[in-house]
Amino acid sequence: MIIWTLALVLIALLAIFGWTFGAIRMAVATLGLLVGALVAWPTAAWLYPLFELGGVRNPLAAWMISPLLTFVAVVFIFNVIGLGLSHKVDAFFKYKVPEIKLALFERMNTRLGLCLALVNAAIYFLLICMLVYLYSYPAHQFSSGSKDTFFYRLLVDAGKELETSKLNRVLAPFDPLSKKFYLITDTLGLLYRNPALYARAERYPALTPLVRQPQFQTLLRDAEAVDLFKKMAPIQTIMNQPSVNAIITNSALVGALFKLDLKDFTNYLHTGKTDKFADERILGQWTFELRTTLNQVRRGKPNMNNVERFRLEKSYTTNITSAALEAQLDNYIVFTLVPPNNQTQTVTGTWKSAGGTRYEVNWNGGSGLEKEMEVEADRITLKRDNKLMIFGPQ
Repeated sequence: MIIWTLALVLIALLAIFGWTFGAIRMAVATLGLLVGALVAWPTAAWLYPLFELGGVRNPLAAWMISPLLTFVAVVFIFNVIGLGLSHKVDAFFKYKVPEIKLALFERMNTRLGLCLALVNAAIYFLLICMLVYLYSYPAHQFSSGSKDTFFYRLLVDAGKELETSKLNRVLAPFDPLSKKFYLITDTLGLLYRNPALYARAERYPALTPLVRQPQFQTLLRDAEAVDLFKKMAPIQTIMNQPSVNAIITNSALVGALFKLDLKDFTNYLHTGKTDKFADERILGQWTFELRTTLNQVRRGKPNMNNVERFRLEKSYTTNITSAALEAQLDNYIVFTLVPPNNQTQTVTGTWKSAGGTRYEVNWNGGSGLEKEMEVEADRITLKRDNKLMIFGPQ
């Protein structure tokens, strides 16, 4: 009922305007509507710097409001032109022609104005439906039902009505947005509705360097914001969090996120595998596997007795509670070791392929870690203080 109520309201209002203002103003206004609709989206990006100058750094706000401002500006200019033109024509018929012609003109002006007003109403209706069509798609992806605000629910419901009334099929050929917009929306919607995927997303090779940025680290330490994500709180509430807003308003971060290969990223979220980075087996997060390490050492010394085996295991457990490796796309690598005293030790470095399964790592500082490691599909093998350590994929 929302869509058809809107249509009736537009017809009633514009019929009054058409009858009152006449054909000339309505004709120019109709032309303004068509021109405004044509230039609104292509020229919207020109207004983005104005938003930054005004202190509005939210790209979503700029994206949504810029076309509307452009459209309103064009319609306003044409209405001013129509008003001036109408005054001149009215003056001509009032002072330069006989009264009978003035009466005939006024009659024609009001009736033709009414007809053109109905054309205006149809154009306005389609343009408003187009906005609903464009904005309701992402709104539906992040809908929280009754938890959302009234106007948010109204937008989602209007989008559903477009679908049930088949008006979306009329609007689809005129959709100004690219396929990438919908792919971005689908990917973000998938993450929003599946909080369990956040940990997997962090391990995506192209995303891990971004997660290392201060803005993301602040978000990860923000317990309130993290809890809102896990509970699938209304998107309006999430976006109002300072730690979230700091990411959204950072143009460099947003630009880097939009450069992700979304098809590969979405496939990774579904399957945990990436085709794009399959050749670099070192990428990702790896966890120290004590049992696998001990078994490998024992294979090299098949005659070990029970006492030697106990000493071997003790030599590891005395110094290591857990350990992890994380190799990132920008050749950055992190080794993390947690000893029994829980004083976490972190060593960073850079990696490069040495051919085949061999990789070279330049560690920063005296860590006892050897510069050479072997990377296979299911394990990384390296030595620390001449002791073997085997890591498996996390």
